[in-house]
Amino acid sequence: LCKRSLASGGGNTNHRPKLDVPKPSPFMGKREARAVDDYLWEMEQYLEGVNVVDDA
Repeated sequence: LCKRSLASGGGNTNHRPKLDVPKPSPFMGKREARAVDDYLWEMEQYLEGVNVVDDA
């Protein structure tokens, strides 16, 4: 039973629930501060949702 469990990948205990994170809308090149701020906020939310870690 243990061999079968390990062979099927049962040894991996790092299970995370898979979330369906919506992709951010593309930046349209507007030079308005509000549009840039909204885009950056959407990117932060998306990257946080897909578990991207900041290297800094």
